[in-house]
Amino acid sequence: MLLACLPGVARSAGSADQRGLDTNAMADSGSGARVAGLGGVGSYSVMPSAESAESIAWLDWGADAFARSAAEQKPILLFIGAAWCRWTAEMDRFSFRDPRVVRLVADRFLPVRVDAERRPDVSLRYTLDGWPTTAFLTPDGDLLGGGTYLDA
Repeated sequence: MLLACLPGVARSAGSADQRGLDTNAMADSGSGARVAGLGGVGSYSVMPSAESAESIAWLDWGADAFARSAAEQKPILLFIGAAWCRWTAEMDRFSFRDPRVVRLVADRFLPVRVDAERRPDVSLRYTLDGWPTTAFLTPDGDLLGGGTYLDA
């Protein structure tokens, strides 16, 4: 059964450059925060996860996360969701609070979280059939795979 909030955007394949990801783009979000493309400078803080005793240490989307991914030789676990999406909230309450999931993510991935409505550029490039999307990326931003709602 597909459990997803459908944003109405199509998934595109290929490398970051093939998808038109502007690696030098910078824009002011209006709140004083700087937003950047994959290779640009800066980052944007988005959609905090629900608090729990054990929680995933989400990183901001930005060049720093991808540089760290390359340095640590770990793939990016990209989570894209929307505040109003029921299944995003379900993953926050269950999947991302499960101690086994928290440990697995910390050991094997660099977790990056993006609010689809604040970063439609990232959502357009990586959303897989709806929200929430859990995508696995190389340090260069290439899509390795992923899916929508993932239960713990």
